[in-house]
Amino acid sequence: MDNNRESSTDNREGSTGNDSGSSTDNNRNSRKGSSTDSSTDNREGSTGNNRNSRKGSSTDSSTDNKEILKELNTIRKWAMFLSLVGFIAVGSFAVTGFFTGIFLSVFNVNDPAQGFPAWLSFIITILMFLLLLFPVIYLFRFSRFTSAAVRTNDNSILKKAIRNLKTHYLCLGILVIVVFVLYFLILILTMLST
Repeated sequence: MDNNRESSTDNREGSTGNDSGSSTDNNRNSRKGSSTDSSTDNREGSTGNNRNSRKGSSTDSSTDNKEILKELNTIRKWAMFLSLVGFIAVGSFAVTGFFTGIFLSVFNVNDPAQGFPAWLSFIITILMFLLLLFPVIYLFRFSRFTSAAVRTNDNSILKKAIRNLKTHYLCLGILVIVVFVLYFLILILTMLST
């Protein structure tokens, strides 16, 4: 009878030991499994999010590029219009200056007190023609390169267009400085002569 009690106690302890051992192992395995599953899910989720964000950003950037090219196409049209008007204005200025120089040389009476010498008129006309022509040329080239960049979606052509626009504004800035300097020189000379 004592043997039966001991064996049943051993069985209970063994079964309890097995139960507790197996339940502990099962708990550990379930914890590991859930953490492994959740970490795998997190990795897959973050990878999916990264892929989606990349797709979203590429879609956004392509949409932005299309909008930028559309705006540049509008700017190009106005730049072409202004450059053509500029060519007409510079050409008419050159023709007017040329005929003014001829007029002054024909009616020159060799009296220095009677006004402007003809050679000085030609030099001023040529200088003003060149000063006005370069900004118009660069604006025209900006328009042409932008048109090609919009058609082909080529960044190297777009860089050339932007470089020409930069040079156009540089020439305009220099022209404005020259005009202000000439204005103040004429103002100072007028004040000194009186």
